[in-house]
Amino acid sequence: MMSDRAAFLRVGLLLVVGVAAIVGLVLFLGGSQIRGGVRYETYFQESVEGLEIGSPVKYRGVTLGQVSEIGLVSTAYASHEHADYRPGTFGLVFVRFVIDPARLGQVPDPETFITLGLRTRLASQGITGITYLELDFVDPLTYRVMAVPWQPRDLYIPSMPSTISQVQSA
Repeated sequence: MMSDRAAFLRVGLLLVVGVAAIVGLVLFLGGSQIRGGVRYETYFQESVEGLEIGSPVKYRGVTLGQVSEIGLVSTAYASHEHADYRPGTFGLVFVRFVIDPARLGQVPDPETFITLGLRTRLASQGITGITYLELDFVDPLTYRVMAVPWQPRDLYIPSMPSTISQVQSA
């Protein structure tokens, strides 16, 4: 009798600890999500292999946000009745990301930054090859803003080819 009660107590205690651990894990992983951030999107003509939802968005090594959605422009913006299949636009990949305004500080409006040359590109971290989204300022005449035939859902920041893509095309 006494050993049965002890066994039931151990099983019950194990269940309670297991449920608490699962709840803690969910809260820990969910806590990394940025809430109330500013949403942006960009478009790539190259493969985004290795970029995942939750990948960091960095500016010169400082993490400002994270990737929230990745998909094909043709599924997000093509209306089946009047799809505009211009060469080079509906084969694009869109990447939506969220920036935490608290990490950015006081900055001008995004249009001013884009005019000054703010662009996104894919970057890899060291030898691990972990891909992330990098923001940086470049020559706006060399990397022009691509006109898109749809209204972006979020604020649009133009992209530029990744360093690897530039080396391959050279």
